[in-house]
Amino acid sequence: MTEKYYEAINWNDMEDRVDKSAWARLNDIIWGTSQRLS
Repeated sequence: MTEKYYEAINWNDMEDRVDKSAWARLNDIIWGTSQRLS
């Protein structure tokens, strides 16, 4: 029962969305701090 539920989730789509938001946040942190330092 639970196995079918997990198979129904599109993990690739979820991972892509997490990756993009994580990279966007990382870039904001990196560029934001470097601009403040220089």
